[in-house]
Amino acid sequence: MLSTIRHRLLSDRSWTIRFALIVALCWLAWPLVVAAVPPPPCTFFGTVRIGGRNIPDGTLISAWIDGVKYEEQSSLTYQGVSSYFLTIPGDDPDTPEKEGGANGAAIQFKIGNLVADQTATWQESGGGELNLTAPGSSLTPVFLPLLLKSPNVTPTATPSPTASRTPTRTATQPGATATRTATSTWPTSTPLPSTVVLTQADDTYLDIDLDVPQGDWGELRIKTGQQSRRPLIRFNLSGIPTNATVDSARLTLRTNWYSATAWPMEVRCYMLRRAWLESEATWHYAAEDQPWGMPGADSTVADRDSTHIAFFVVDSADKSYTFDITDAARQWVANPGGNHGLILLGDGNISEYRFLSSEHIVDPSLRPRLELRLRVPGA
Repeated sequence: MLSTIRHRLLSDRSWTIRFALIVALCWLAWPLVVAAVPPPPCTFFGTVRIGGRNIPDGTLISAWIDGVKYEEQSSLTYQGVSSYFLTIPGDDPDTPEKEGGANGAAIQFKIGNLVADQTATWQESGGGELNLTAPGSSLTPVFLPLLLKSPNVTPTATPSPTASRTPTRTATQPGATATRTATSTWPTSTPLPSTVVLTQADDTYLDIDLDVPQGDWGELRIKTGQQSRRPLIRFNLSGIPTNATVDSARLTLRTNWYSATAWPMEVRCYMLRRAWLESEATWHYAAEDQPWGMPGADSTVADRDSTHIAFFVVDSADKSYTFDITDAARQWVANPGGNHGLILLGDGNISEYRFLSSEHIVDPSLRPRLELRLRVPGA
């Protein structure tokens, strides 16, 4: 009996010792495990401008350390201002590769292909707000994307004319010295066409049932039956030189899925005659304390033109529709102060469709877009 008890005690002691050794080894190995975890990243955010102006959405903002790019994200307009957000990883000292920054490393930022005026220092869990700028005061918003190589802009050009020289030889009577003259013919240069795509607009819709601003919604609702829902949309073209020739202008809108969609709807586009604010426009007011001439911007004297400048038929959800508004764009370019955008009115059987707006965040490529084909003298 005593031998049995002794055997159990010894067995228990052996197990206890083994368990203690295992715990000690795990405790000693813990710092090694912690050391293998990469350091917390460094995060920067803020506004981003070129020459004091906003930049096109989708412009790539990048962070560089010692000539190596460690982070890159696309810019996005937030509350009317171009903004960015970058999370720059840290370097894991336990690996031979360099995955990011180390404490004290200098960070250089780029806006597209332009070097930003600001720099920063990498610190674990560091960073903060940093507003990025780059020079470019002589650039207009239209040609700035060409320099940034934004994916939203596709420049095309016609080959420039080549000069021709025509030498002629003139002889007089025998024995006279021949004279040689050369004439040059230089054709007049033709402005090169460029295609510019704008993807940021002021837009909202007027609702007869909900007389409150709808400018922060991700969709633009249009409904027949008293034309009780009416989208407004305006693109800023003030950066285009007023002497530019607009060869074409096409507006593309994308319908959202909506269960009440039923009958085809003819959508008519009218030029607006007065200013309005995206954040304040309602069925009765163009802006706070500034009523429309008639509710729903229906006055053809004070609010909008009486004749539509374009129309298209909507018959399906989740589909893109492109229509020609060249005549309107030409007027807006020639007179930027008269650009108040468009109002869209639906006609036909009672139905409702919803277009994605500039506030749509799921897929920014489906927002309203205006494609302009331009020729600018001297550009």
